[in-house]
Amino acid sequence: MIGLTQTVQLVIAAKVTVRGVVTADWKNTTLVDVKAHVYYESTGVTQGSGPGLTFTKELTALMEVVDFEMGFTRIRWEDHDYTPGPPELRYRYDKPIFQAVKLQGRA
Repeated sequence: MIGLTQTVQLVIAAKVTVRGVVTADWKNTTLVDVKAHVYYESTGVTQGSGPGLTFTKELTALMEVVDFEMGFTRIRWEDHDYTPGPPELRYRYDKPIFQAVKLQGRA
């Protein structure tokens, strides 16, 4: 895919049942390589506590369209694991070409 020049990894946890509740086992994971482009996206300007304005930004990954289950998947980029936000599909000619995923915080 044009523009997707980096690689991130999906860290998919195994599902285990603990006392009747399905939970993620982060010590037993599967890694899946995905083509992506990771960048900081500006989300606006705020008035900080000091003089001047503060630009807010979020880490976003544009990546191949892959299915992943929220709560059981993390995204590894530059040796750090991030909790992904819900994917936003981007279309062209009524076909999904990539998805945008906010990397909400280090896991």
